[in-house]
Amino acid sequence: MNDLLGLARLEAGGHQGEPVELNLDDLIRRSILSQTASLESKHLECIVDSEPILVMGDALWVRRAIDNLLVNAIRYSPENGTITLSVFNHDSEVFLRVRDQGPGVAPTMTERLFERFATDRGGPEQTGLGLAIVRSVAELHGGRARLVDTSSEGAVFEFSIRCDR
Repeated sequence: MNDLLGLARLEAGGHQGEPVELNLDDLIRRSILSQTASLESKHLECIVDSEPILVMGDALWVRRAIDNLLVNAIRYSPENGTITLSVFNHDSEVFLRVRDQGPGVAPTMTERLFERFATDRGGPEQTGLGLAIVRSVAELHGGRARLVDTSSEGAVFEFSIRCDR
């Protein structure tokens, strides 16, 4: 229920506090540390291709978006796989890309991925709100969230924050 309430607040523009300077690389590394047990249980390697990039944003929600993308990558990655998180600047936006080696996204899901309750119901803990939260956090920060690529060799999700606001 907390996810649904949080998403409703985000969509209504009700986020917490004033934007602060955030080190995206630091938030990514904290997110990875918080998922150590899940990564180890599947023997997953997590590669970070990032440098210290500072953005203005809501720390709680940006971290939540990163967590949601990482949790999805872990969920769909095969044992002994690799997850890659890349951060880069382009045209006044900072992008985070998360690549997994899972089965990719079913064609029937690609149009609905970032909508509320969109899920393949691969597990009882899946609410279908994680990517909707990612989309709302990106929009709150002047950015976007999207599926960049999907194939039988994995999926690449992207989250961005505008830097010229």
